Amino acid sequence: MGHLWLQVLSRGKEDARPLLQEGLMRRRLEKYPADYTAHFNLGAVLQAQEKHTEAITQFQQALQVQPSSFVARTSLGASLQALGRLTEAATAYQQAIQLKSDYANARYNLANLLLAQNRVDEAIPHLQTILQTQPNDEGAHNSLGSAYGMQGNRPKAEEHLQQAVRI
Repeated sequence: MGHLWLQVLSRGKEDARPLLQEGLMRRRLEKYPADYTAHFNLGAVLQAQEKHTEAITQFQQALQVQPSSFVARTSLGASLQALGRLTEAATAYQQAIQLKSDYANARYNLANLLLAQNRVDEAIPHLQTILQTQPNDEGAHNSLGSAYGMQGNRPKAEEHLQQAVRI
């Protein structure tokens, strides 16, 4: 038995891969409506195309199939946040963190959402947690430096911002 994979791309100025990926996932869902991976991948493609309302639907369907997916919850949060649904986005990030406490993407997204809401004291512990396991995360250093700057703690702000630049 063997497998043959073909990748077919149309010629043109624009990258057609997202449209092909979307079509492939939609077709897969016609055959397998409860396919977690197809729902998640379709959500990711739609999110990349900034079709956040449709992406939310796909991430929610993925979560119906696999409720323990911290990755799908984080992606759901990102699309909710992009639409300005910040309370729902924060809840999705928090749920992802409850499922996997060391998942840096959920903590990073939540921390930056909190910083955007000027909830600095709530954001800082999330960024510190990321840096405990990933000390070379330039994004976390940058956000933590911004957080300390918002608090008026210039020495700590400079320390983390310089570390972000070094990384």
